[in-house]
Amino acid sequence: MNRGTTWLHKWWTEYQLNPKSDFADHSGAPPTWPHQTPRFVQRAVVKIRPTLEAAQSSQTRYRLVGHRSLQTELLRLGIKP
Repeated sequence: MNRGTTWLHKWWTEYQLNPKSDFADHSGAPPTWPHQTPRFVQRAVVKIRPTLEAAQSSQTRYRLVGHRSLQTELLRLGIKP
């Protein structure tokens, strides 16, 4: 098989724990993201961004809306980012 003993032990353990396993690699990603931005803040940012973009002057219309202006607007609305 041209595989190391660590690899063999990994899949042998998988088989012993679950004989009906499909032997597919399992994701190493965490099941939850504790530092993810809450949904209500995400929705607020999506709603605020076009308003801030529309309020820009002709000289600044090609600039991106930054995190500081978004944070200021969220705080003004009483939303803690």
